[in-house]
Amino acid sequence: MDLTQLRNQVKSAESQWNMKYIAFDKRLREIEQELSLPPYARLSDVIQWCEKLIAYEQKIELMRQSTMTLSNEAWAKLEQNIVAYQSKDDRAITIMSEFVSFLVILDKRYSQRLEVFLNFLDNCVRYVRGYAEDLEKNGFSINSTLHKARQLGSMHWINGKSYQLKLEG
Repeated sequence: MDLTQLRNQVKSAESQWNMKYIAFDKRLREIEQELSLPPYARLSDVIQWCEKLIAYEQKIELMRQSTMTLSNEAWAKLEQNIVAYQSKDDRAITIMSEFVSFLVILDKRYSQRLEVFLNFLDNCVRYVRGYAEDLEKNGFSINSTLHKARQLGSMHWINGKSYQLKLEG
């Protein structure tokens, strides 16, 4: 493979990875939109909102795992290519180095976007906790949906640091 083919292959891979990131970002924005709660929500609205929040709990870990899988696949393929091209010449190494830089930046973008999303979810859970506590303080019992949603804050998926540790580890 000559340098032009290598450069084209790298540009194609960058384009594909950018498209995957854009799809990931779009899906997170859709979820954020679906989990938007109007400021004057009634109790029934809050309960429906909690049901959505609970349903997304299961999807978050899957999304996290899929981004890590994509990242690991890219790094593994890159490692194979670097070994194959290191004996050719410095220009091939330069092209591969630029791709390494691209992947590092892309990993950082994934991590930052996921952190923003997890902060959004954390704020949602804080809202539920406050709402449920206010109801209980005023003598109202909370239903099982509110109780379950209130427990989400202590769950593993809300901790974005675990995602970063898995990527770095």
